[in-house]
Amino acid sequence: MKKENNKDMEEQQKVNCSDNFIYISGINKTYDGTRYVLNDLCFSLNHGEIAIVMGPSGSGKSTFLNILGLLDTASSGVYYFDGINLSEKSSKKTFCNVRGEKIGFIFQSYYLIDSLTVKENIIRQFRMI
Repeated sequence: MKKENNKDMEEQQKVNCSDNFIYISGINKTYDGTRYVLNDLCFSLNHGEIAIVMGPSGSGKSTFLNILGLLDTASSGVYYFDGINLSEKSSKKTFCNVRGEKIGFIFQSYYLIDSLTVKENIIRQFRMI
């Protein structure tokens, strides 16, 4: 068998990810360099698909979702979002643009101010950006 070099593998990943809305391959996340929160994670999602992330406490669900939503970065790996390469070398500006234009979050703890209306809470969030 002929062993593929890194360039061939990168080209194959580009072909594979072109059909996916989200394509993640070989994602790793470590905070101390030795203890992995995510280890070689692969995930893809096509347009119109719905995914549910489940697992026990401490299994990396929040870390995965934070990377997916561009609130955190992976230590290594490949991440394409709607055809845009968001791997570790992407600029903060690219992250901000994609997050602002294409990603929305509903947090478990949504931090609304009870004394404000829904509209006032939304406007408050936009002023913070």
